[in-house]
Amino acid sequence: MHGIFGMTDEGLMECMYQVFDMDQDGAIGPEEFVVGMSVFLRGTLEEKIDYCFSVYDHNGDGLVSRDEMFHHLKSAVVNIPPGEELDEVVKDMVEMVCKKLDMDHDGRVSFTDYATAVAAEPLLLEVFGPVLPDNQVRGKKIQNIAIDEKELIHIVV
Repeated sequence: MHGIFGMTDEGLMECMYQVFDMDQDGAIGPEEFVVGMSVFLRGTLEEKIDYCFSVYDHNGDGLVSRDEMFHHLKSAVVNIPPGEELDEVVKDMVEMVCKKLDMDHDGRVSFTDYATAVAAEPLLLEVFGPVLPDNQVRGKKIQNIAIDEKELIHIVV
């Protein structure tokens, strides 16, 4: 993901790995890889919503907690305004994101909240960080993926 798609956030990469590893055995097998890459590269909006939510819901409890939001958003901060502290800036970001995503106003972001918000505003899909390939990169890289006679995916670089 790093070399081909330019994804560098180690925390998000670990969460993505766990989503691809569907049987949670610590390894991504050929079938898991094919299914994961199918959604990653060409999934429908609904499939991408499910995938992204699963990545952001690191502990798998069906909610993206404020702690999970804080963790994901903290790595996204590039510049801190003068006189501000990183944690305070991130806490403000978490509050703003909660206001956009918590559709039922119960103080937490469930899958339903997230899916409803993204359906209304697709730009919110990767609100906690990039976990899908950039459209321009995806178009160029799809042509480099081929399935051989054993139906295993090989990335041709």
